[in-house]
Amino acid sequence: MTKEDILSYLDGEIEACKAAQEALTADSRKDEAVLQKIRGNVFDIFRTVFVTAQQRTSDEAAFRAFIENNLTNIPRGWKAAYAQAEAHNDAIRLAQEQVKLTALSEVETELRQLWG
Repeated sequence: MTKEDILSYLDGEIEACKAAQEALTADSRKDEAVLQKIRGNVFDIFRTVFVTAQQRTSDEAAFRAFIENNLTNIPRGWKAAYAQAEAHNDAIRLAQEQVKLTALSEVETELRQLWG
């Protein structure tokens, strides 16, 4: 797997989320459409991180360190929000934060394939 494959994967996920969001909205399934928008936003965030890492360095170790740092730091707030929602039995917020964490896990899986 190459860096271009990762970008293609992220772009594909972003587009799939947009299409799903539009279809769900048209079907009057607003709550599910919101979850697709959130999911797409996560892929977009990590696409931005990936592109920024490419622009900042050509050194593979620095590139990987930048991405790994963001994979750790960005979801900290999501994990805290999930714990808070769980403590307050907030089902809507739990679903939103779970979508973020699941998308994060998918991104991490793809990056592991890149780095072997």
